[in-house]
Amino acid sequence: MSYQVSLKSAGEVYERLDPLFRRHYAEMASRLTELGIAVSPYNPRISEYLRAAEGGWLLTFVIEHEEQPVG
Repeated sequence: MSYQVSLKSAGEVYERLDPLFRRHYAEMASRLTELGIAVSPYNPRISEYLRAAEGGWLLTFVIEHEEQPVG
């Protein structure tokens, strides 16, 4: 099994990564809820991420397996 790691623009890959982000958030929220910690619904501030990426403050490394993002 081989993986490819690359540095991407957040704007370039956000739509492809959104399902992973949602799954990760749901898993985290489930664990926190079980601990009695209130968690808000998934609502990322996309414009903030894109602005940070454009300013060079946010780097997005994407791990792909068979051309599908996995991390």
